Amino acid sequence: MREPVAQSLNSMLSTLDEIAAEVRDPAYRAEIATEEIRLGQIISRAQLILSFLDTYKPQKRWVAR
Repeated sequence: MREPVAQSLNSMLSTLDEIAAEVRDPAYRAEIATEEIRLGQIISRAQLILSFLDTYKPQKRWVAR
């Protein structure tokens, strides 16, 4: 059974918030830094999803009077 999108996104945001808080701690910073490429991939995937959504938005039509 597929997890609802909102639930998945909330889970990801919570996890990213935790990591963002941990990056200030030197004990975790090096571990997080090793995942810099993966963090960039997360950004890229989010931008890709947003671009897909933008592509499928209904286009507003201008009517000349």
